[in-house]
Order: sequence, then C-alpha cells, then structure tokens
Amino acid sequence: GRPYDAGAIGYPGHGRGEREERATRRNVHETFRRDASEVARARRHVAAVLRSWGRDADLAAIELAVSELVSNAVVHGSGAVEVSLTLHDDRLRLEVHDGGTGGAGPRLRHQAPGGPHPGGWGLRFVDQLADVWGSDTRDGHTLVWMERRTGAGEDLRPEPPPA
Repeated sequence: GRPYDAGAIGYPGHGRGEREERATRRNVHETFRRDASEVARARRHVAAVLRSWGRDADLAAIELAVSELVSNAVVHGSGAVEVSLTLHDDRLRLEVHDGGTGGAGPRLRHQAPGGPHPGGWGLRFVDQLADVWGSDTRDGHTLVWMERRTGAGEDLRPEPPPA
C-alpha cells in the first residue's frame, strides 16, 4: 500500500473529489462508542457486511484493518467512531471517522522495533493490506481510509431490499 493525499480523494461534505463523483454500488455506515470494547463489535459488523456482499476472501485483511483503525480512533480520537464500507465494482473502501484531536493526524512512524515510542505499528498493517490509504483532519474530525481491490469479481449475493 501507499499513503495518498486524502484531499485529492475528497472528504465527505468537504469540497469535491473524484470519489464523490462516482456512483456507489453498496455503502454501509455504523457508529460505535469511543470505547475499547467496541473494537470487537466493529470487527464483527464489518465481517457480517463483507459476508453479505460475498467478499469472504477479503475478510481477514479488512477485519485486521478495521481493528487497527478503530483502536487508533478510540485511543487518539474523541467522540463517536463511524465506520463506513463502500463497494464499487471490485474496489472496497474502509473509512473510520472520529472527533479527532486537532493534531496533525495519523501517519506511519519510521522506527526500529524496540525504539523509544511504543505503538504506531497498526498503520504499518494497514499500509501492507491496502492498495492505497490516507488520512485527513479537518474541522476537528479525523478520517482514515484505505482501499483495496477485492478478491471476488462479481457479487455473489443479491443486494437486500431497502428497509
């Protein structure tokens, strides 16, 4: 994976971006409390969505990514944590939003194992799992996202009828 300037993609409700102009095939949002116990619930939610979309091949990678990103939001963010999954053709996008901390936003740390700063390794997992990823901090909110090509060509399961 490689970091990417989130401003070029577009942040929901902020400016324009190529992703906002494309039609979304499937999109799911869920909000979680800023609590460590919610990491497992977010992982279960994402797994259920991926299974319902017939994307079982991506389950392990996206479960790991959502665990890392929601954990980061719980530890470093504020307020509720929103997790979004979007499937467009063969591209899967995972977004994690939180209230942010007003800082520079998440970034990869370049340090040796056992270095002076514990942590910071979760984004390395995301970097390896994603084709492209990035973060954006605006108006007191933080968004970290990743995209990857999915393991299945066509959807194996039909879209459920609207509730």
